Amino acid sequence: MKMSKLTASYVAGIIDGEGYIGLLRISKGNKAKWQSLREFKYMPCVKVVMTNKEIIDWLYKSFGGTFETRTKNTSPNCRVSYGWQLRKLQAIEFLKIIYPYLMVKRKQAEVLFRYPQIKAGTIISDEVYEKRNKLFEEIKELNKRGAA
Repeated sequence: MKMSKLTASYVAGIIDGEGYIGLLRISKGNKAKWQSLREFKYMPCVKVVMTNKEIIDWLYKSFGGTFETRTKNTSPNCRVSYGWQLRKLQAIEFLKIIYPYLMVKRKQAEVLFRYPQIKAGTIISDEVYEKRNKLFEEIKELNKRGAA
């Protein structure tokens, strides 16, 4: 993934202001095809949700990932919002590029840089699972509303 310094700084501003950097914790639930014996699966994630479709379209077309339209609103006064998301290694590689320009969410990016990667299909060791769980708790604390 290539990006000019100007684009990287602009995107970092979007992420700092409207974005989320974190670890998704997905529970096993009723998924019969869940291939892990673990209770949770952790996944690095970068996302932006806003009502400006133009910016979300641009992020999606420029960097890939997923695009979604959110229409489920509880109030008739709410507008449709749009979301863009990168996951797994793609999210971490993206963060490495914009990292020098992040200000507000810099610590969250640093947590994801410590996320232990393993080859697909490899059984997750207790040590890796515990580290991922600790990183989840650390980033959850950083993402709390009102956190300094």
